[in-house]
Amino acid sequence: MKILVILNVFLFTVGIFAPCLKVTPHLGEGGSYDFVGKILYGQGFDPIVMSIFDSIRVLLEGGDYFIGVTILLFTVCFPLFKMFLLFEYHFAGLRGEKRLKLTAAVSKYSMLDVFVIGLLLLSIKTLPGGSTAEIQLGSIFFGLSVVLSKVLLTSAIAKT
Repeated sequence: MKILVILNVFLFTVGIFAPCLKVTPHLGEGGSYDFVGKILYGQGFDPIVMSIFDSIRVLLEGGDYFIGVTILLFTVCFPLFKMFLLFEYHFAGLRGEKRLKLTAAVSKYSMLDVFVIGLLLLSIKTLPGGSTAEIQLGSIFFGLSVVLSKVLLTSAIAKT
């Protein structure tokens, strides 16, 4: 189990900092007017690749504090706290029903970013002009981290 806890931390870290979503803007059906976008917007029309960390930073720098802090709290802080409690449980031997209940309560809120990525994909794919959005490696690693932490928590609860 200890190796799974370490793997979970690794997956989470890569998931936060690795590219998560790639958005490629297009104008017209099949990108037939992409040259116009290049002329009007220059490099601003190039594909955009962002990680979860980049997204939070852009939101906070852009003044969208409520959304930025909410995503920071539910995507980074709660999962980190949950990993800390699981690390304590598996490595330091600190057991207790209250700790596990706290961890279970915290884990309910760590899927917010998966929901946000889903909404982003849906909104980009429904834009006119054929813009595309692709899930990148960071989303996969983060999703695996969420699933693995849930497995670790369920296993710990079953042992008590």
